Amino acid sequence: MIDATNRDWIVKNYCPVNFGEEGEGQLRLVTRSFNLETSVLENDWTIYAQKGKDLKYQNSSMITQRVLSLHEQIRFLREAGWSYVVAYGDFGLNSFKIDSNKMITVSKKEG
Repeated sequence: MIDATNRDWIVKNYCPVNFGEEGEGQLRLVTRSFNLETSVLENDWTIYAQKGKDLKYQNSSMITQRVLSLHEQIRFLREAGWSYVVAYGDFGLNSFKIDSNKMITVSKKEG
């Protein structure tokens, strides 16, 4: 089983900046860039502690990932000796659709 982000969802719903709660008393700023030619998504996460109306920098990290569409995931699985079984769009096992955020693929080893 592989849990991945659906490339097609990213293309349709791309948001270069996101700001939200990370945990109790912490806020998260994520800035993104997405390369349509290489399907590489770069996420720069910065975490701040909230002290009243002030924010204090805590830490940051850059996450770079190559995102795939379902047909690419199936091809890579086959090239690695696995047989594709099914894809789900979430952990509730709902059917995978082009607008599913998640792409949970189930495979089995060939042979």
